[in-house]
Amino acid sequence: MTVLAKHSSHKRHKKRSKFTTIVYFSLLLIYLEIVFHIIMFHNIRPALIYPVFSALTLGTVLGTVCRLFNRKANRLLTIVITAVLCVFFFVKALHHGIFTTVLALFFLLMLPTAFGLFLAPNYISVRRKPPLTHIITLAEGLIIHICMLVLLLAGGRDALSAYDLYFHSFSANESADTLGVMATAYLSGKNSLMKKDDSTVVAAESSDTDTSSVLPDNASLPAADPTVNTLNIDFDKILTASGNDQNVQSVVDHIKAQTGTAKNSYTGMFEGYNLIWITAEGLDECIINASWTPTLYKMATQGFHFKNYYSPLWYGSTSGGEWANLTGTVPNNGNYISLNNSGKIGLNMLFTAGRQAKRLGYAVNGWCSTSPTENDRNLTFPNMGYDWHGSGTGFTDEISESSGQALWPQSDIQLIDQSFDTYVSKEPFLTYYITSSGHAEYDFSENAMAMRNQAQVANLKYSETAKAYIACNLELEYAMQDLLQRLENAGIADRTLIVLAPSNVPSTYMNDRINIVEEIKGTDLDETESYRNALIIYSPSMTQPVEIDKYCSSVDILPTVSNLMGWEYDSRMMIGQDILSDAKQFIAFPDLSFISDKCVFNKTQNKVTSLSGEEISNDYILQMTQRAESWSSISDLLYATDFYKYVENQLRIF
Repeated sequence: MTVLAKHSSHKRHKKRSKFTTIVYFSLLLIYLEIVFHIIMFHNIRPALIYPVFSALTLGTVLGTVCRLFNRKANRLLTIVITAVLCVFFFVKALHHGIFTTVLALFFLLMLPTAFGLFLAPNYISVRRKPPLTHIITLAEGLIIHICMLVLLLAGGRDALSAYDLYFHSFSANESADTLGVMATAYLSGKNSLMKKDDSTVVAAESSDTDTSSVLPDNASLPAADPTVNTLNIDFDKILTASGNDQNVQSVVDHIKAQTGTAKNSYTGMFEGYNLIWITAEGLDECIINASWTPTLYKMATQGFHFKNYYSPLWYGSTSGGEWANLTGTVPNNGNYISLNNSGKIGLNMLFTAGRQAKRLGYAVNGWCSTSPTENDRNLTFPNMGYDWHGSGTGFTDEISESSGQALWPQSDIQLIDQSFDTYVSKEPFLTYYITSSGHAEYDFSENAMAMRNQAQVANLKYSETAKAYIACNLELEYAMQDLLQRLENAGIADRTLIVLAPSNVPSTYMNDRINIVEEIKGTDLDETESYRNALIIYSPSMTQPVEIDKYCSSVDILPTVSNLMGWEYDSRMMIGQDILSDAKQFIAFPDLSFISDKCVFNKTQNKVTSLSGEEISNDYILQMTQRAESWSSISDLLYATDFYKYVENQLRIF
């Protein structure tokens, strides 16, 4: 019996040793990559071969590590690494804004941790292996990685190809879709390390050079051409000041190649006006009509009526859209500079509305109804020239009577009501708002503003999600009614310009966004067309609307407003352009889709739609794709080099 028992125990032990830790971690990473990919990007495509190769490489390394020690230590290490990997993927998914499926997401991505805790001993061998085995398995991992590199080379070198993403043009969203989460994490870490010295230099120089200061009040910036929005800049002096930095040279070369946008009949139309600038969380044009939102409809159609405005989903969702709206450039996709970090680093924000207005003696304030530190806005907006206010620093949260907790989201009406009196008597003023009523989730159980306005949408023939989306945005409509009435009562409506632009698509979960908009619009949309949106530039002083057919996007807002306000700026130093100028239209999307004066190119579908009626050549598509790609690279370099500090320092000598 003893012999039989030992034999039976040996057989069970052999069964439990079916998988090595290398096989286990490889399969675990493949599982996590595929689940993440399906949840995030909603497709299965051949490019998944790259994250599979990455999983095999990393799985080999992790599996080898978990065979270095005794059984107990190896098993504990296996469980810990499993949990860390699962949490990492879960956090990454939340970071990408997948809030509508949190419970399912948690179950799918944390399931392997339970397996590691309770079932792994029956299926995974954690016996210590001899040193020679480790060398062999690591060599196998290296061979797998080399095979992936060969595959990258064989797949072509086009913009945002797997090769380009891995070796050159890092873009976190595109990289996660093509190369996988772990490869993206590696590339992001590598790029951050490579840029670490640059960021340190910028921060150090910011402490010596007062980038928070502005040019003297009423100082005149030297114009290069009285008919073009450019400044008289000595670029040789900038290069000398930078120590002939190659990145600065690249920016200079780009700027010198631009002609700048011409001044026009709208230049200075609102010079000296008060300015209220609003980034509207999750707003989409589909809810702007005369029946549901008459005030927003009036502002959108009776001011400058932009018929072909788009708000791409930039990296960072709300913060990315905010950055594009306010800076005329695109946000960094996965590296260290973004709306969140620009204030920490102390980047020079010379041409932002806050800096321009403050230089001209405006009272400059910014308001949010969330924590003032959210996305580090308490650092970013003072760096842009604003006195910043939020929950607990000027704004008082509205509290739920039933729970005693602060409502989420807070009311945009409350945001206007609590802030208006603080600036109305301080003309001229610039006031910036980031709203929150339109924030996801779109339901009648969690979204306080949707619940507040549920009765108004009860009879609409839409899904509960679509009705909740409309309901929470009614709060923005009522807030705009309130704002216009307050301006009228104060007698300053006719000398106030209002700029209102969406931050991002209605839901950060892209398919939900398309579904909501398609349902409300009653039409099918491809991904590019789903970004069509509304831009409001309106003043009650306007006696008739200005119809604008030009295709334009969020990066065009700052240069357009700068021209309307008569500010002295250099249009060559932004990515966007004055929409009202004679510059040719161009919109670039994060995936390198684009809209030009000739065509719409949907890169995902490789679909070209001619707008001019002419046949569109492959050479033209390549040329415009490269232009779209340059938007990111030049935007990156403008801030990686802190380029505007060289411009401002030079202008101070005049």
